[in-house]
Amino acid sequence: MRQVSEGDLDLIFSHALSSLQQMKGENIFITGGTGFFGKWLLEVFIHANQNYNLGIELHVLSRNPSGFVESFPHLGNHPFIHFVQGDLESFSFPAINCSYIIHAATDVSTSLHGESLGDISESILAGTKRVLEFAKVTQATKVLLTSSGAVYGTQ
Repeated sequence: MRQVSEGDLDLIFSHALSSLQQMKGENIFITGGTGFFGKWLLEVFIHANQNYNLGIELHVLSRNPSGFVESFPHLGNHPFIHFVQGDLESFSFPAINCSYIIHAATDVSTSLHGESLGDISESILAGTKRVLEFAKVTQATKVLLTSSGAVYGTQ
């Protein structure tokens, strides 16, 4: 039940293979790995490990790892994908060294939480601060911060 087509993966790898090869054998910590964008990232890294023998270990923060694996077994059942259970604002730092961190977790929907935009902004800032604290502790060499188009409002 792959969400990314072979054509899309071929296009990604035609542009990004050299960058992905620099991550060979590295640990990567991902927030938001169970969301829309994160599932694409997992598909790309799975493809990289299976087809290019990169040996990348993924550590994916999730509030509900077992629920994700049950819903998306093609993404969650790989020996190189390790779930870290926790909430973005308060997760316990895993005892790993990660050279790379991809922070792709941002829930911007007020309808889901009934919160004000100010509350959501505070939550986003607190989560990003926590990720950056982990980056410092784990001595990450690169941190990628992503955002959702939803922050721009109705398109």
